[in-house]
Amino acid sequence: QLLAFSEQYLMNCVWIEHKARGCFGGFPLPAFEWIKAAQYLPESQEYRYLNTHGLCNPRSPSFVHIPIKSYGKVEPDVEVLKTALYYKGPLSVEFNLPKRFYNPYNGRTLFEISGMEALDGGVHAMVLVGYGSCGDPRLDDCFLIKNSWGKKWGIGGYFYIEGNTLVKLLKQKYALAAYVELE
Repeated sequence: QLLAFSEQYLMNCVWIEHKARGCFGGFPLPAFEWIKAAQYLPESQEYRYLNTHGLCNPRSPSFVHIPIKSYGKVEPDVEVLKTALYYKGPLSVEFNLPKRFYNPYNGRTLFEISGMEALDGGVHAMVLVGYGSCGDPRLDDCFLIKNSWGKKWGIGGYFYIEGNTLVKLLKQKYALAAYVELE
């Protein structure tokens, strides 16, 4: 069973304690370290996304115990990403995006980036949740990514990206794909 944990809680708490930049380009590794030390997180329906920084609320009895054993980076390669998803589960990803990514993007299935497009929208962290067909016969490998902005963005909060495009984005400076292993 996959649970949806609160991005807002991490943004609030890791931002304050680890200066991880939150809405200004946060990084997953400090968040993983924070979770490993705290060993708990609220689910997203309990601590909703606000699209801004807030206070780090104290732990509640309803928070879920998260015993992280380890975490690490995943090589930006289509087959390596597929294998990591299969064996490790959802992966945290972050990379630079064009400014147009921040538009509503309602209902479109595939997020495409042209070779000449400026990646001037800043670094954004999301969750890579799957791979397979994205309904476009021209493309062999597509990945499914969950954004943190709620169900009104993209396809219920998700979007597809072509595999080679994802790999190119993950090879940029400050980009990352990472896994978490539980005890």
